[in-house]
Amino acid sequence: MYYYLYIISFLIALNVSFLGIFLLLNKELMVGDALANSMLVAIWLTFSIFHNLSPWGLLGSSLLVGNLVLIIFYMTKNSGDLSSDASLALTSSFFFSLGTVAIGSLSQKIDLDIECVFLGKIVFAPFYLYDCAGFLIPRAIIELIALTVLNMLFLFFCFPTLKIIIFDPIFAQFLGVSVQRWRMAFISMVSITAVICLRIGGLILFTAFLSIPPAIAYLLSHCFTPLFIQMLIVNILAIYFGISFAIRWKISVEGSIVLVLSWFFLATLCSFIFQSVKKKKY
Repeated sequence: MYYYLYIISFLIALNVSFLGIFLLLNKELMVGDALANSMLVAIWLTFSIFHNLSPWGLLGSSLLVGNLVLIIFYMTKNSGDLSSDASLALTSSFFFSLGTVAIGSLSQKIDLDIECVFLGKIVFAPFYLYDCAGFLIPRAIIELIALTVLNMLFLFFCFPTLKIIIFDPIFAQFLGVSVQRWRMAFISMVSITAVICLRIGGLILFTAFLSIPPAIAYLLSHCFTPLFIQMLIVNILAIYFGISFAIRWKISVEGSIVLVLSWFFLATLCSFIFQSVKKKKY
């Protein structure tokens, strides 16, 4: 069943990191972290209404909460009294604390606790099987493949518009593009991805894949195609070594992958600093 674990981890990394690149280039990477924190509220809301964590319930709750986070963030940001960092910290802290308390209240009634939501239990994902045309396939793989298709279609058709909005939003407005609507659409995709990946891999793994692989790729290149290729290579190596270390030393899979990603980032950062100092010297 170990190969299922590699596949599930890679699909999570693929979906999260591809969206993380656009957040990084738009200098809104912490918005993704705030959305991940707010998905705790979406999980609580889904269970409170439907009394289970149905995919359609999670989908609707994630869209509602994700757009609510974005609205509150831009309202506080545009009020003039708070800076962007302060409004983001305020929004993230509010939804994170609200979600933590809400999930904690559910832990007395169902088998859903804070540790599972934060750290994840990805090692158990291959054991929840679904009968697909006579073949038993982990339900997580089916959900993540559907999510991958949805994200890839969104990025394929919306890539030119997203690129204009990221690099020149004023020019995008001049062309008649509704920047706020496109940002809401993109944040909706991040919210859907967050709630599905959180349920499978946990908050820490989602946050790591959202920020570290795009940051490593950005330090190595500033062109889109090399960014995507380098990000994929980093994810594959981190997942392979992370899961291998976890199996070898019987430690947390999520923690091991994040640790390997951190090593890669530190090595890339040291190399980047060394190259910068060398160029200045000569």
